[in-house]
Amino acid sequence: MPRLHKFSIRARLTFIFVLAVAAILSVTGVSLVHLVRHSLAGDADNEIQSQMIRTQEIFANAKSPDTYRVVLAMHGDVVIQVTNLAGTKVWAASSAIAKAPVLARSGAASRTSADCRSKW
Repeated sequence: MPRLHKFSIRARLTFIFVLAVAAILSVTGVSLVHLVRHSLAGDADNEIQSQMIRTQEIFANAKSPDTYRVVLAMHGDVVIQVTNLAGTKVWAASSAIAKAPVLARSGAASRTSADCRSKW
């Protein structure tokens, strides 16, 4: 009588349970990474929004933002730079970049990576 299964019932059950545990751990790991990433992005967005509100309040109470630059407090590694609409003058910046010139130009965001590569 030919033997139908090569492996014993113990080996087959062990293999099935190892696959089940691996699948559960994989799904749990992917879900955890997704939730943490979503949470961190939400926290960063909230921090940026609250910093923008505080900056608006500072400018609303300031006499003239043209005469000085407001230095904003740092919270983690989020830096903010507030410029005029033309993007030519810095009105406020986080303490890490308080003395930096204008970091982003208004036309720079519309360029694609292909545009940048063609100039080099």
